[in-house]
Amino acid sequence: MREMYQTEGELSPGSPEDPMMDALMGTDPFYDRFPWFRMIGRAFVYLNNLVHNVPLIHKVVIVNEKGEVKGHLRVTIEPVSNEVTQQSKGVQQSVKCQFRKEDFLKRVRQSEGNLDVSNERFVEGINGKDDELQQKESIEDFTAQYPEHMKAPEFCFRITVIEATDISEQYADVFCQFNFLHRHDEAFSTEPMKNSPKCPP
Repeated sequence: MREMYQTEGELSPGSPEDPMMDALMGTDPFYDRFPWFRMIGRAFVYLNNLVHNVPLIHKVVIVNEKGEVKGHLRVTIEPVSNEVTQQSKGVQQSVKCQFRKEDFLKRVRQSEGNLDVSNERFVEGINGKDDELQQKESIEDFTAQYPEHMKAPEFCFRITVIEATDISEQYADVFCQFNFLHRHDEAFSTEPMKNSPKCPP
């Protein structure tokens, strides 16, 4: 900071060096560059349908940092084969995701155990120990099968943003930027589209 003021004092008004150029070049510590885009909000899309190998169209809410709804997105999550991804034209972006078998089996066992307990009825004077044993045996007999399509070394899926609706007209161009929770360092982006009230972007 001192260096900036010292060089500012040394420069004469007729000097060819412009102090505003320093600010624009990033040497001014208090200069806050205006970002080239403003974030409208965030939306979370879950990939659970990929475990069952079915495509799904989500309609998710775009929420800003204050918790206000700023619009909606329609997003398709669909599994695709490796041949389709290699033949498709256009921009291809990919990331390696690992679906762990252990996580899948743990979640299935937890959900299976919770379902049986919720339907239980208690009657006064009846001992339910036999029922509890039968319940535990049925849970242990349940063998969760890891989905066959997830056993391949690579599992490919496509994320398509179909439309963004109810976006304020103050935003001229709109695009989506997304990443995976386990890979914050890698972001994917769609092409910017004109935001007009007549047709959704």
